[in-house]
Amino acid sequence: MNPTSAEILKIAGSIDETFDSKVKNRFSLNPDMITANSFYCIFDNLIQDKTDLDLLIIFAEKFATIIDSILINFPKSIFWDFDYFCKSLMSEKQSIEDWKSEFDQRLELILSINERFGCKSSIRFQYYHDFLYGFDWFKWMNLENRESSKADPFGIEFLSYINNRGKEMEVLIEKNSEEYGQIEDHSFRNPFYFTRTDNDEMLLMRNLASNDELPLQTWKLYPNLECKKDYSEIRNKRAFELNISANKDKSAHKI
Repeated sequence: MNPTSAEILKIAGSIDETFDSKVKNRFSLNPDMITANSFYCIFDNLIQDKTDLDLLIIFAEKFATIIDSILINFPKSIFWDFDYFCKSLMSEKQSIEDWKSEFDQRLELILSINERFGCKSSIRFQYYHDFLYGFDWFKWMNLENRESSKADPFGIEFLSYINNRGKEMEVLIEKNSEEYGQIEDHSFRNPFYFTRTDNDEMLLMRNLASNDELPLQTWKLYPNLECKKDYSEIRNKRAFELNISANKDKSAHKI
């Protein structure tokens, strides 16, 4: 029996209930909204976008695993726009069987990335923002000199790179390197030149969003993927323009 829209939205509503029980404020970086779209809303928009329901119900059932993983490993994240994240993972440019195979690979990589970079790891980054809003993707594209319109921000190639980069960082941390040394338990790693308290992060990210200076506008199903700005440099300069404190830790080295 083919799945119905109601069945898919029921699953999405259940994910919302779990999410809302653990996250006080579902903030968005959409300059026109305060609260990010619910998963019910996102999945409803995907249905209206003519997404294949057979694929969408498979995705919905497994998406709960991704959200649980994020909440466990990045409980301090502030902004929660998942519209494009979901749309990207629902890419339908292939057969159903090929989509299932690719999605399973993406799912495995995303769960590994969450565990590798989150608060329970040796890396221990505080926020999911750099991954979700495309800063990591933008750096990868520059590193590889890629065309943004042809590089899926949540595709297997990029996810594999990030996962492998995490493995490299774990080795550096084990060696207590200068840039990625060992840090105290229950603290968060900040390799950037500016501080990233919650207030700092909210001020900076909202300012960037309002000036169209985020690599990915993930509150949209179809964001512009043409990255023609140096988003990393813009963020670094904007932090100091906003009088966000300098990170005086000796390990600070990134923009």
